[in-house]
Amino acid sequence: MENKSHAMAAGVFVLVVAALLSLLAYWLTRDQGTYVDYELSSPQAVTGLQPQAAVRYKGVTVGRVASIGFNDEQPGLVIIHIKVEESTPISAKTYATLGYQGVTGLAYIELDDDAVAQPVLGTTESGYRRLEMRPSHLSRLVEMGPEFLGEIQETVMSLNTLLSKENQQVLMKSIAGMGEAAQNAADVMEGLKPVVATIAKDIETDMQVIRQAAGNLAKMGQDVSGIVQSMRAPGGVIPNLQQAAQSLSVVGSELGNATLPGLQRMMEEVSGAVQEVKVLIHQVSSNPQRFLYGPDSSQPGPGERGFRTPAAN
Repeated sequence: MENKSHAMAAGVFVLVVAALLSLLAYWLTRDQGTYVDYELSSPQAVTGLQPQAAVRYKGVTVGRVASIGFNDEQPGLVIIHIKVEESTPISAKTYATLGYQGVTGLAYIELDDDAVAQPVLGTTESGYRRLEMRPSHLSRLVEMGPEFLGEIQETVMSLNTLLSKENQQVLMKSIAGMGEAAQNAADVMEGLKPVVATIAKDIETDMQVIRQAAGNLAKMGQDVSGIVQSMRAPGGVIPNLQQAAQSLSVVGSELGNATLPGLQRMMEEVSGAVQEVKVLIHQVSSNPQRFLYGPDSSQPGPGERGFRTPAAN
């Protein structure tokens, strides 16, 4: 009886401990925030996405995936029910994509905002708001896979055509021709070396002549400068010319102030004498007797020109 009682007590103790651990786990994992339900629909595969997967807004975890299923009305359309914290700034520009965590293959829902507002998709029968679900980058890459592989195949075929035996021979001939051209260019440069050396020597000779001419011009300039300085020195040509000019100026002034007025007066007197001689010649030619008898002192009589009646006494 004692063994049975101990076994029963141990069993009760284990059950109580298990119940307490379950309550503790529930209390630790329970959600204390307020969530808003959203529904996403995607025709693409959602490989790696599982219930309880994270929902992130711009990389920040803001919720979880509640359930994943199919749309009964549209076969092949995946319906994803997510719960997002009420404080998340979801707007009309917000859309959802499928993201992947590294190389693990596990997926999550990534929420982000577009530059412009998206069309309003309304709500479901359960009252869930709908969000646009866009293809992920991996899905786009998978869709581009066949086209990308086709382009690679065309590129490989083009390379095979380019590297055919005929083209290889043409390419080798072109490379050989380029080598010959390079060798010819090297030979030409080797032949030009003596010409370049001669031209350089001639240039050096011309430069020496130019330097010598420049030296002669500099010396000539110094000589001219010395001559000019000697001409400007006291007793030189320039001071003597200045002194002679001053002397000529003084002589001109004296001539203008003294000689010219006297000469002018003499010319006036000569002109007066000439006028008197002219008058005398005129009188003699008109009355030659005046030259013998002298000037006529008689008075004109009555009836003659110039007659004047004597004044009464």
